[in-house]
Amino acid sequence: MKNKTLFVIAFGLLAALPSGVIASELEALQGRWESRFQEQGKALRVLKIIDKNRETVETYDGDRLVHRHVVTLEEKQAEGITVMHYGESEVTHGPRKGQRGKPGSFVSKRLGDTWYNVQGLETSGETPFTVIQFKRVNEPTQTENEATPRK
Repeated sequence: MKNKTLFVIAFGLLAALPSGVIASELEALQGRWESRFQEQGKALRVLKIIDKNRETVETYDGDRLVHRHVVTLEEKQAEGITVMHYGESEVTHGPRKGQRGKPGSFVSKRLGDTWYNVQGLETSGETPFTVIQFKRVNEPTQTENEATPRK
């Protein structure tokens, strides 16, 4: 009975909190995320950096940055599903530098340190159906940075 009472009190307190106090999926995604894949015989790495509502996407061929674009994300949730809408992208590095991309959206699901982006579900059919899996990139701690000799 004691556990039930504590649960009811805790649930009541949680429900009474302003919605801004409860962490959103976008808040939980803050940081760096990486995906690796093969395309046209090249081993590519995509790094997504989430900073507040800004997403920077960098594509690397080995250690060489070949593309970067930036978008603003807006999170929408319904029935436990998160959809990330993004505005017009701006290419800031690579052969398409200065060009803008179309706004769009993807279904977002984070499970621990794995983040799934499901694209191509919109009705226009312009984007092929794709599921991309990203892994969280752990940032080195201050102690690790200090322990690394500088060149």
